[in-house]
Amino acid sequence: MIKGFLYLCLYYSAAGILAGVFAINSSVLSQKVLDILTPASAFSAREYGAFSASVIGGLLLQLVAIGILLRAIAIRLDLPVATRTAVAD
Repeated sequence: MIKGFLYLCLYYSAAGILAGVFAINSSVLSQKVLDILTPASAFSAREYGAFSASVIGGLLLQLVAIGILLRAIAIRLDLPVATRTAVAD
């Protein structure tokens, strides 16, 4: 559980750094990077009822990543369990 939380913190730190790098040239480009990499943009109040293409692209990217992770977990759980039996001497 802690490992997953730390990976999540690492991901959001990397997304923030990447957005900061793009913010040097353009704040609009920085916002698009955050739209793609984080789900927070879906809850922003920029325009009521309208999503930009980068928000929808980010949501699709995250859904694909979730699907890949779920499939990897399912494959991992379907592997046979290698059990060792204790041999009495």
